[in-house]
Amino acid sequence: MHKYKLQDAIGLRDQKQRWLSYLDMMKERLYEKNVDFALSYRIQKTLVTSQVVRAFKKKAPDFPVTAVQEEAAKEVQEKAAQKVQEEVA
Repeated sequence: MHKYKLQDAIGLRDQKQRWLSYLDMMKERLYEKNVDFALSYRIQKTLVTSQVVRAFKKKAPDFPVTAVQEEAAKEVQEKAAQKVQEEVA
């Protein structure tokens, strides 16, 4: 079974550097818009899907909105889980 990869789905399979630069830009927008990584994505969904996506699209208008939302949500969820693990340890 082939695992779904967003990078492949948006046509950047063979463009690793471009993909990584998009991810870096997206992460910068998360910090720029003061996303709180101690909170879940669900709580901040409006902030992420409006402000972060809008700011990202200004920098990379050719990048699909759904891809920005998916990667931003993933990043927030991972960081929130990481914070929880750090607090438990």
